[in-house]
Amino acid sequence: MRKPVIASLKNLAISSTLASISALIGSVVLTTQPGQATTITLEFDSLPSQQGWAYYGVPDYIPESSVFSTDGTKLLQNSMGTGLYSSGSNYYRLWGVPDPNLPFTLEVRARVLQEETNVSYENSFGFFFGATFGSDAVAIAISPNRIQLADYTPVSRTIDNRQFHTYLLRGQVGKGFDFLVDNVLIYQGDFLKGDYPSLLLFGDGTGGTNAQAELTYFRFSQAHPNSQSVPEPLSLLGIIGATSLGLLMKHNSK
Repeated sequence: MRKPVIASLKNLAISSTLASISALIGSVVLTTQPGQATTITLEFDSLPSQQGWAYYGVPDYIPESSVFSTDGTKLLQNSMGTGLYSSGSNYYRLWGVPDPNLPFTLEVRARVLQEETNVSYENSFGFFFGATFGSDAVAIAISPNRIQLADYTPVSRTIDNRQFHTYLLRGQVGKGFDFLVDNVLIYQGDFLKGDYPSLLLFGDGTGGTNAQAELTYFRFSQAHPNSQSVPEPLSLLGIIGATSLGLLMKHNSK
């Protein structure tokens, strides 16, 4: 069974060098000062790997530029035809960002134009987005006519996801989450339990399904008590801390 990437993140490690630290000094907007808000936004004039995100491609010979591109207003994903591998996926990770002690919002505007699959069960993880918080995780998988959670729980089979919609996750670990589409509450639920790193994720998250998708907005935010949202560039200290967290994770063999 080709599981979505969330299911394989337990005790995950990233292989990295000091070059990875310098690569993180990009245009990711993140505030880490006490009393302020943490905000991550994606820009569309460059690939996410140039903005501090780490691209993860399996098999390794599928490069980022073969799946993702930008046109200045949106990120284009096309993993169609890359093969349907048992552990294949092509997605982005941003390490060390989600804080399990704070409420969060994750807002995405996207559409999924088509998908291909070779599995008999419904697997919409050809395009997904989500966050992991240590012991908890949440992810939304979108296909042209389905929306699922990380454990394949169906959320909707009636929304036409070939059209652009605004998808919003909001909640807090220990209190559950809401999922809204175009400001309409679609689902309320609990986080998936496990042993996860601290990550933001999006892209093609499974080998069983590939997809063509377009992303025009991505924003993750967490507000500290009495915070003022004044975005600042991520400091080098914060970058090193986030990367060090990834380096300390242990990697399970596939």
